[in-house]
Amino acid sequence: IAKAMEEVDVKESESDQLERDLIYKVFRSDLPAAHMIMLRELIEKIGDISDSAERVSHRIEFISLKKRI
Repeated sequence: IAKAMEEVDVKESESDQLERDLIYKVFRSDLPAAHMIMLRELIEKIGDISDSAERVSHRIEFISLKKRI
């Protein structure tokens, strides 16, 4: 389980970096402001999924640790 938890943490960190990079690129583009805002919101919502996966991973780890005690 520990290896899987570590993998989730790594992927979530990569996702956070990708989210920041994409938002930066969106706002450096020539898109209309309304499109930029909608894309930023979409990117953030996708990032929320990654954050949720990390929280679930931590809960699983906690439950696993509790069962060992």
